[in-house]
Amino acid sequence: MQPLIGHNDILQALERMVANGSLPHAMLFVGPNHVGKTTIAEWLAKRLLCNHSRQPPPKADPPL
Repeated sequence: MQPLIGHNDILQALERMVANGSLPHAMLFVGPNHVGKTTIAEWLAKRLLCNHSRQPPPKADPPL
């Protein structure tokens, strides 16, 4: 997984939603190219899958 640099506020908000069980039915990740939409969506998918399987949540890779 690529590092998630500069997205701490978004990750914290998503993490709170997962922890509280208050996720919406759908989410749109919109914005210009190469800003991390797919990376964040993949992180969220892995986080949700790990949440159901009782595995530890994925960590964002440290910046290189």
